Amino acid sequence: MFVKALVDLYEKLADAGFVPKDGYTEVKISGKIVLNDNGDIVDIEFHDKKEPAERILVPYQPTRSNGKKPYFLCDNPKYMLGITDDPGYFSSARVLHMEKLKKVQCPAGQALYRYFQKNKDGDPLPDKFKDDKDLNKKLEKASSLVFVYHGEYIMQQPELEQIAVAMFLNQEGRMYCRDAITGEIGVFAPVHQKIKGVPGARPTGGSLISYKPVAFQSYGKKNGENILITEHTQFAYTTALNYLLMDREHHLTFKNGSIVFWSDAPEMDPFAKELIGGFSKTEEPMYQIMTSLLHGEMPQASLPDRYYIAGLRGNAGRISVSFFYQDTLNGLMERVSNHLLRMKMDSDLRTPSITQVLLEIERAGTKVSELNEEQVEAFLTAVLYDQKYPEPIYQRVLNQIRVNNAVNFRKASFIQAYLIKNCLKEGDNMEKEKAYKMGTLFSLLEQTQEEAARLTNTPLGRSFRDRFFGRAMTQPGMVFPVMFRLNVHHKNKLFRVSPGYANSLDRAVTDLAVEIGVIPMQLSLADRGLFSLGYFNARQKRFERFESKEK
Repeated sequence: MFVKALVDLYEKLADAGFVPKDGYTEVKISGKIVLNDNGDIVDIEFHDKKEPAERILVPYQPTRSNGKKPYFLCDNPKYMLGITDDPGYFSSARVLHMEKLKKVQCPAGQALYRYFQKNKDGDPLPDKFKDDKDLNKKLEKASSLVFVYHGEYIMQQPELEQIAVAMFLNQEGRMYCRDAITGEIGVFAPVHQKIKGVPGARPTGGSLISYKPVAFQSYGKKNGENILITEHTQFAYTTALNYLLMDREHHLTFKNGSIVFWSDAPEMDPFAKELIGGFSKTEEPMYQIMTSLLHGEMPQASLPDRYYIAGLRGNAGRISVSFFYQDTLNGLMERVSNHLLRMKMDSDLRTPSITQVLLEIERAGTKVSELNEEQVEAFLTAVLYDQKYPEPIYQRVLNQIRVNNAVNFRKASFIQAYLIKNCLKEGDNMEKEKAYKMGTLFSLLEQTQEEAARLTNTPLGRSFRDRFFGRAMTQPGMVFPVMFRLNVHHKNKLFRVSPGYANSLDRAVTDLAVEIGVIPMQLSLADRGLFSLGYFNARQKRFERFESKEK
């Protein structure tokens, strides 16, 4: 399913001109070998380091295995200039180009033919270039050299383009097969292009489909013969996937993997990026769409186009697909809307994205790209398939609250969503829960302490939250008796400057304590979340009232 979706994507991208069609590969050009009419090298040019390297389409470059296998018209210095101790590299390129160019009529092709014809010894580089140390350093690092004739790329001559396409389509001696992905009959592809840009994989890339160990082979077939895929299909899916991994608008990279996404409706491509990262600005369309979903409204009545999301992991041997999701935009947005409604708080703040929640459980200063993809995927798939949220993330959120004695908007939003989905706690009924009321009670006791210090102009010192919150959410029966005793002092202190305010707070504390009854010695994980949520909401309402009075 994943490979078929990539093949379909490739066809659309190729028609739009975003990726090369069959027979071509896009590469970064390292340098240009300038030839004259006689096939002599007159200059070797490199791009300015201050500017990005030029990317152009060159004749198809399949993955090279063992042996000397030159590319046509574009290759590294070993093949194009013979810069190596083994003359076999240049010799193999010379044989290939002389065979393909012997009948060309265009002047550029004839100049290139003469270049290879006259350099039988495999040492075409003139002495003046050999003595240039700076040039030689650049050649050592070069990966793709092309030939230029009278200011134009030789490979872009129409006659040579026809030769390159004919080489790609040459089916003589090749095995035919029925493609396992598309069902079409075509030339069998024994080796597939590498997928580049996935963290954990080799810098040169990794294979998505490969059968190297003998244990994975059967019926006497070797390597790629175990799954019959044609050259067109392997070129299509690898080109499309490499495009997604190269385009910032179609992937997100994390510590140990990447997530790619795309849609049949191109304008909706950034939707997954917004869901995962929340990067859009308020005036951008994605922000407006997420705002509509937050209020339970679909941006359009009918969105039949499909959306695709896949997780990729890399290792030394291959690229693996950790998950693949596809659905209509209607189905996707319905699930995302349900998630956002669970996360929605009574606040004007923006509902936190997946990565914003996960950053709350990491050390300070952690970047999005440093997040563990396993956690991102676990959270994301819970949203996509409308499943329960990962409990390990919930536990780490509670642990951060306990350690730091503080709960903020992002943590509270996730706690609320977790309690609604995993613990089946209704949003309106949470306030009736004992643990929720205990969190509200903690906020009232803290308010009495803070107001007593504020109105008497005395230093607050360590607040109740700094001293007791982490333990109160786990072992309230051990902490609240201490807080009640201290509250008598704070109430009396407040009573001396504002008797009415002190009596009002004391009455609220007493009524809520009577309503709660016996305070348990320990709280379960669900109750700890309720406690934190009750405290956060009570504290937020207190500040909202204070701000409204100031206005």
